[in-house]
Amino acid sequence: MTISTTLLALDWQAGAEGQHRRLSGTERFWNFAQRSLDGAFDMVSLFQLEASSSASRCGVEEWRRAWSMLKRVEPVTACRVDGEGERLVADSGAGQGVEVERYEAKSTSTEMVDVCLQRRRFDRFQLWLFFDNASADQPADQREERVAWVAITNGHALADAMAVSRLFLRLIDLLLDSSTGDKDDTEGRLPPCLAVALRQEPNAERIGEMAAVARMPTTTGIPVLPKPVGGAAPSSCWRRLHTLSSAQTASLLSTGKAHGTTLSSFLQSAIYHSILSLPPRGGEIAATERFTVPAMLFSRMSSLAVEERGAFMATTFAPTSVEVRRDGDVWTTAHEVRKSFADALHMDPAAQETYVGAMIAMVQAAATPTTAIPTLSSLGPLDAAGEAGWSQVKSYEVASRNNQPSLGVHAWSLHGRLCFSLAWCPGRFDQDALKLFWDGLVRIVHEHAVGSS
Repeated sequence: MTISTTLLALDWQAGAEGQHRRLSGTERFWNFAQRSLDGAFDMVSLFQLEASSSASRCGVEEWRRAWSMLKRVEPVTACRVDGEGERLVADSGAGQGVEVERYEAKSTSTEMVDVCLQRRRFDRFQLWLFFDNASADQPADQREERVAWVAITNGHALADAMAVSRLFLRLIDLLLDSSTGDKDDTEGRLPPCLAVALRQEPNAERIGEMAAVARMPTTTGIPVLPKPVGGAAPSSCWRRLHTLSSAQTASLLSTGKAHGTTLSSFLQSAIYHSILSLPPRGGEIAATERFTVPAMLFSRMSSLAVEERGAFMATTFAPTSVEVRRDGDVWTTAHEVRKSFADALHMDPAAQETYVGAMIAMVQAAATPTTAIPTLSSLGPLDAAGEAGWSQVKSYEVASRNNQPSLGVHAWSLHGRLCFSLAWCPGRFDQDALKLFWDGLVRIVHEHAVGSS
């Protein structure tokens, strides 16, 4: 029994640049990371299809046609960053190639992430199809393959995880009903990501507020090793994933509502309290610790989006800073986190530009931090709007290339079940400390999700 992988690669043709705009805000940071830090934060979004779903029974040519239509109705999928790394460019023409590789049927989602990350074509969107030969024990002429997993890969500057999930839903719509392509409606329409430019005037007050928050020093975190240990490692060595039952998820949501806070704020609070539960590294133990992190918020439309179908959500970078008591309550901290998130959402794009520039300068200084705090990317309920496409999907995961001394937590819910993952740079953190942190985070979540397992 084998799994074959079909990569629908877009082989761009050289030519004069067409529509374009300059990179802004978080796009500049992600592009800088990819180009200067050996592909840091390249993204893999992985969707496991239901075995009985209509999408799983579609062949390569059907997927290819849907992908081609997607490029017309969501032209961001046909964009790339220019050679200088300054602008996002819409290519007018692209060839298409198919590459097939085969894997053992025991392949896990983690192994599929590794397969995708081995490719270095993250300057554009790519679609991967993982075929599971579920009838390998049948005679050759009776075997049927089905698509078991679908992956979309891209550089983080092109789209965040939220945007990719919306692209996937659109792809499923096009795959199962080609009449939804809206070909006449989209002819000549500018790609949403290119339609408008930044027009906001700088807000000195907001820039000052952001700078003041960013200067609040973090006083604790997970220790970073001074030098890398070991070489490249499979993602099973630098990723963890945990899923709650639907009863536990409902209980956690209900408890959060009763406390007047959000699940995202609770998870960020749980991250802080898990760090505070780690054994002290020497010296006096402070009663309170401060955590200052760049929040990655998905709750507002990009300033570059247009007010029409196809506009994307975009990650907003803004510093948040919260003081946490060691003996404090997780929900009390969650309230403070929520207030900090609200302040971050009001930072204007000009302030964000300033902050991103400061982050790039800090990375360029090449000073290895002594500690790190996991950043939280909370996608919320993926199927909140009840889109039919999610009925085709059994599970979802997202992963990024981790080759810097940093950690990240992704959180989302699908079909009523909360999932959260931890990823870190292999060889840059003490494994015992990471295990203690992860176990502590899972324990805190479970303590407040009292539903049956």
